[in-house]
Amino acid sequence: MKDRTILISGANGQTGAYLAKHYLDRGARLILLYHKRKDRIKTLVDNPYVKAIAADLCDAEVLAQLLIPVIKDMVPDTLIHTASVRSSDAKALPDTDMLIWEDVFRTNVMGFYNICKLVLPLMQESGFGRVVVMGSNVTQSGLAKGSAYAAAKAAMVNMIKSLALENANKDIKLNAISPGPLQTVLEEDYQGEYLEFRKSYFKNYLENSKTGKLTPLSEIAQICDMLVSPNLQNLSGEEILVEGMIR
Repeated sequence: MKDRTILISGANGQTGAYLAKHYLDRGARLILLYHKRKDRIKTLVDNPYVKAIAADLCDAEVLAQLLIPVIKDMVPDTLIHTASVRSSDAKALPDTDMLIWEDVFRTNVMGFYNICKLVLPLMQESGFGRVVVMGSNVTQSGLAKGSAYAAAKAAMVNMIKSLALENANKDIKLNAISPGPLQTVLEEDYQGEYLEFRKSYFKNYLENSKTGKLTPLSEIAQICDMLVSPNLQNLSGEEILVEGMIR
């Protein structure tokens, strides 16, 4: 990975931070996008091979102002999009606040749109690129009390499929990883009623999946390694489900 430049969004999330360390250890140059917190990547940001940027992915104008000068100097050949916002009200659709529902959907979908709009032209110009988006198995199963999140993830996966078609004649491969619950520390990211909702969701998953195991972040990294490989020929526009055979 020593000749690669990887842009990771949601870099301070548990998945994003794990992947940032994973690829830095393998010699890649990193552009790390985070929103407000950077505690999980604070040991990385002083590395000369790392550029960290605080940005709201939904603010297209400001994102462009912050990111364009960086990607002109450090042209990313790989985008790993892990940024995500969940349906934190955990309510059935008739009980949801329309503004909260809309914000969850818009933040997930438009954040991905905005970053692709900036990065894809550089990949098209160079003739090479790899894009991996973190989806979710709820694209297939739906999510009770999380319809905005499920709808957004399904939209993002279909964006990947569409972008793969648009770039099929180039060495630009775009794929989604859609896992079930991951081995993360819920208490670090959630609290109150929504934390209890997440715990209940994880418990139900463990009771019903065939493996009875959560997916470790190391397994996500292994799949990412495959999807960012320069040796890919036909693996593009796919959604890879990692869900312990729950269905």
